[in-house]
Amino acid sequence: QSTWEEGVKGLFKGNGANCLRIIPMSAIQFATYERYKTLICKEAQPTPYERLAAGGMAGATAQFLTYPLDFMRARLSVDTKGRYAGIFSGLRQVVRTEGFFSIYRGLVPSLCGIAPYIALDF
Repeated sequence: QSTWEEGVKGLFKGNGANCLRIIPMSAIQFATYERYKTLICKEAQPTPYERLAAGGMAGATAQFLTYPLDFMRARLSVDTKGRYAGIFSGLRQVVRTEGFFSIYRGLVPSLCGIAPYIALDF
């Protein structure tokens, strides 16, 4: 339906927010992974379970910190009425009208998916 109403440009709505989210998310994952690894590991060489735990916590931390951008990406993708002008103006508008915690709506299911994925990735 989006392609019929908005053309090919409609297929890329929210892609800017996704690109903006990926860079800090990856940086946070790698930085926090190393920190969690030093906190968890008892030996110089981490065990697979310690790497798994550190990776899961790093993924959860990164997802929590970048989730507002993911939230706005989803909102921009389905916005057919043009309610949001952009990423940050959209976030301000949502916080103003729905409250601050509304930008974290859906975080728990997202964490349930991302933490095991990132844990296995490390």
